[in-house]
Amino acid sequence: MPTDPAVLLDERQAAYLAGLSPFTLRNMRQAGRGPRHVQIGRRIRYRRLDVEVWIESHIAA
Repeated sequence: MPTDPAVLLDERQAAYLAGLSPFTLRNMRQAGRGPRHVQIGRRIRYRRLDVEVWIESHIAA
C-alpha cells in the first residue's frame, strides 16, 4: 500500500487502512460519515492523509 500522505487510495485500500470492510466504508460515506473522499467521475478515492486524520479523530482517550 502506498505510504505517501497525498496518494489517492481506492475504496478497498482505504477500508483496509481504517480496519473496515469496503461495504462498511461505502455505507458510512453514503450516510455522510467516515473520512473525506474525492469523486473523480464515477470513481471514489480517499487521500491517505484524510483516512489517517479520520482514524486519529476516533481514538478514545
